[in-house]
Amino acid sequence: MRVRRSATILLASIGVCLLAVSAKATDEIGDVIYPEYNGALGYQTTGKKHELRPQEPVFKDERVVTGPQAATSIKFLDESVLEVGSNSDVVLDELIFNPDNTGSGVLNLTAGAFRIVSGVMPDGAMTIT
Repeated sequence: MRVRRSATILLASIGVCLLAVSAKATDEIGDVIYPEYNGALGYQTTGKKHELRPQEPVFKDERVVTGPQAATSIKFLDESVLEVGSNSDVVLDELIFNPDNTGSGVLNLTAGAFRIVSGVMPDGAMTIT
């Protein structure tokens, strides 16, 4: 009886861990492609702050902030590239992309200088405010 209960608890724990990993993986919407770290920071909705170093993932609803000497570039799942200049603030609200070149994206540019090069998503699928 005790072994059966332990096995049930173990299986339930594994299931919860797999769900957590799956949820986190679906929130990842791109990676930093800027060649070097120079002060750009990401603020996740979980409250975690991290340095946006090369190849660091970025996530849905993450806030990207750069100071006076900072900048970064982010490549999204659809191959779009967002360049974020100094003294900037942007929220990566959402990116939904499917391999059949459908999807949508929402970026909220609060302050600063930005440049975006579209990827393979159809025209008009990205909303920038």
